[in-house]
Amino acid sequence: MGEDGTQRSEKGDEMNSQFNRSISLVREYSSRVEREYLRPVLNNGRVVLEERPITATFVTIFCSLGLLPVVFFLGVSVFVFCVFVASALGIAFAVSTVMILAFFAALLCVLTATFFVSILLTALSLGSFVIFRLAFLLVKDGRPGLSTWVDELKGYLLQTIRATEQNEKSTSLQDDSRSDSTNDSGILVQSEKATFDDPGFEPKTE
Repeated sequence: MGEDGTQRSEKGDEMNSQFNRSISLVREYSSRVEREYLRPVLNNGRVVLEERPITATFVTIFCSLGLLPVVFFLGVSVFVFCVFVASALGIAFAVSTVMILAFFAALLCVLTATFFVSILLTALSLGSFVIFRLAFLLVKDGRPGLSTWVDELKGYLLQTIRATEQNEKSTSLQDDSRSDSTNDSGILVQSEKATFDDPGFEPKTE
């Protein structure tokens, strides 16, 4: 009990010292402001009022009456500035969005046209190669070159079809192997769970 009371009294003394320190700092700053700013202004105002009472009265009335318009002007100016900035940002965002969408649509059109042009050029290239190959074989072998050309074309088509079928089969086999491995792992987990759930199961201990 004595130690608790001593600790409480020490904490209370520390808080009182901090409070007194804060009060002294506030008094120091307030006295400094009063000494350096308020008193010179009041003294100058008193001197002006004594030397030029009419001018001092006019300035006082003018400042009192003009304070509200000045505050109103500042508020309206800040409001108008914020409104125009927000409007400019909104307009800039809308315009940029429209321009981006327009350029995106143009890009889609260009890519679509490029796709069809690529198909056309590919077909023309293949057709030119096939025709050139036919002409070459006809010039080289004569009429038997036509049958050679037909055989080459059939072989190329069959090779392409077989490669496509092999790719499809390999893809399906990979999918089947993945599904089988998933099913096997699920069955293994279920069997282990059933083994542990068996009341007659006893773990092996060495």
